[in-house]
Amino acid sequence: MAVARDARGRLLPGSVNNPTGRPKAEHTLASLIRVEFGKEIEVLIGDNLTKLERRQIMADAMAQLISTGKVKLPDRVDENGNVIKGVTFDFPASEWMKHLIRLFRYIEPPVTNIEVSGGVDGIIFDKEITDEPDE
Repeated sequence: MAVARDARGRLLPGSVNNPTGRPKAEHTLASLIRVEFGKEIEVLIGDNLTKLERRQIMADAMAQLISTGKVKLPDRVDENGNVIKGVTFDFPASEWMKHLIRLFRYIEPPVTNIEVSGGVDGIIFDKEITDEPDE
């Protein structure tokens, strides 16, 4: 079906370019990811079989990464009852720092506007940073 437009190609009043409308929330990528991360899987914590949401495992992995530079995913149990050993990731310092910065930017987004009354003297950004101690 052709969409009614004027001579300049603009939509005419009452015309709709997307007759089916915006996709429902359950069909968006973000909502599908939310659903998957909300699902529980069986993992072994010590000798105990425990159900955890995937988002809990992700949060724990992020905490491990930031505090140790390593991530050990928990052992899990598949649908046949077989134990699948958790993978361990070891991150070099440069990768660890990149992940740390990404996490902090997500938790505390960068400040875009700063109000400073009385000037900027004494603020760290007006001083050169060196390895030498201040005198």
